[in-house]
Amino acid sequence: SCSHQAPGKGQPDIELRLTEAGSPLIRYQGRIDRRIPGEAAFDWPASGLEIRFTGTAVGLVFEDSGDNDFTAWIDGREQPRITAVKGENRLILAARLKPGEHTLRFAKSTESYQGITRIRGILLEPEATLLPVPERALRIHVFGDSYSAGYGTVAPALDTGWHREHADACHAWPFLLAEALDADLTVTAASGRGVGMLPV
Repeated sequence: SCSHQAPGKGQPDIELRLTEAGSPLIRYQGRIDRRIPGEAAFDWPASGLEIRFTGTAVGLVFEDSGDNDFTAWIDGREQPRITAVKGENRLILAARLKPGEHTLRFAKSTESYQGITRIRGILLEPEATLLPVPERALRIHVFGDSYSAGYGTVAPALDTGWHREHADACHAWPFLLAEALDADLTVTAASGRGVGMLPV
């Protein structure tokens, strides 16, 4: 089961410990700022992380602008969309997994202008461990505009106008291509701007 609520609002009562974001066993994808020890920051769409872990529960701690949404996959299964709150987000993403090895992938659905996300760490049970994530043979870097950033990819119809919940970089063509090729992905794209107007 999953819970994507603000701290203190219905989270399962589970004892979890924090593994800091600087752990070499956390595999990040996208344009990641690692200049601050114990933190991994990003704002470009489709940026995120991937881990392998043991245990029956997993969560994340991150700081956010409050204007971002995310997609998570537990053991390859896409979970309900996550809406961040402003400030600290302490989320339990899975709480009743079968004992054994599992995977978590977490990626930003929204665009860079909606603010920075700062990963503080992974939450695992005290006896659980992180495991190495296998390296991928391919790496893809996409520069582009709204087509690459995910504008309107989950809209119910054409010409609905901009709505935060209708944009999802995790359903845009770069993400789908990287999934099909089992490649690492970096997306440098912004709606209405394109390659020639992107910042260096």
